[in-house]
Order: sequence, then C-alpha cells, then structure tokens
Amino acid sequence: MRAFIDSVPLYRDDSDDPMFWADDRLQARRDELLQRQIGWLVEASTYYQKAFADSGVDPASIRSTDDLVRLPVTTKADLMGDPQAFRLRFAQPGLYDLTYSTVYTTGTTTGRPTPYEYTTHDFLGMLLCGKRTYKTAG
Repeated sequence: MRAFIDSVPLYRDDSDDPMFWADDRLQARRDELLQRQIGWLVEASTYYQKAFADSGVDPASIRSTDDLVRLPVTTKADLMGDPQAFRLRFAQPGLYDLTYSTVYTTGTTTGRPTPYEYTTHDFLGMLLCGKRTYKTAG
C-alpha cells in the first residue's frame, strides 16, 4: 500500500494523515480534539450546557478519551425532543459554522423525521475522510 500512496502526489503529500502515526501521537491528537469539542459544547450548545449542569460533570475535567465514561448519555429521544438545542450557536460564528445542509432522519421509529445540520466544517471533514478512504483503498 505504501508504494501506491507514494506514487500519487495528492496522497504522498498528505503529511498530516493519522493513518501512519504512532499510537501515542494518535492518542494525544484524540485527546486534543476531545478537549476542543468539549469547549465548543460549553460555549455554544444549549443542550450540553444543561446536560453538564444536570449531571454535575465539570466539562474542564474531561481531558482524555478515558474520561468519556463520565459524560451523560445522549439518546435519540433527546435529539428528537429538541434538535435545535444540539446545534452549536457561537456568539461570533465563522465561515466553518455556516449550515451547509439540513438533512432528516427517516423517522421510521416514530413516524416523525428529525432534522440535523451539516456545517461547512462537517462537509470539509467528510471530504477529507473520503480522500483518505480512497487513499487506503488504493
């Protein structure tokens, strides 16, 4: 697989691809991204602001993926009850916070589809994931 990757400049030059990272570097990156996400939830998600307060979890204490077991479980019913409470609403949204698309669940369980939004950030993440999937598949 490495020979194929090295033969395609788009793939070869993807120096930030975690596929080839050592385990300790990968775990450090996971923890860094988790802390960023928790910060976003505290700042901009009405659902998670309330969930943290109700459960007594100090978001600042969530430092690594090992801490995930302390977080309150979010259910499908929670999302269906107030989908907009899950949308990050930053005080000063940037380009990456714009809604790219709103999609709906099929609603087969309840008969009522639930909306959820993809932001520009989400869309760009999916493109990167697709690029790396094709890279892996050769």
